[in-house]
Amino acid sequence: MGLRCKFDSATQLVGKCKTYFSLPKNTPIYAKEEHDLLICSDGYGTLDIIDISVLNIKNFSPGLYRCGKELTS
Repeated sequence: MGLRCKFDSATQLVGKCKTYFSLPKNTPIYAKEEHDLLICSDGYGTLDIIDISVLNIKNFSPGLYRCGKELTS
């Protein structure tokens, strides 16, 4: 109870249990589903991508995220 599995990549088979809202900003996390982001201190993250034009912020996509990273234009 109160834990999620933190993965570092899409191919990692074994994760590490982390408490909800425990990871600091800028921590990389591979999120397989939206609830995986709840281990970030702010409860959210953004896809860690270079080309922001491919990001659709309305729909969650599995991928490598960074905790608490904000979108800037």
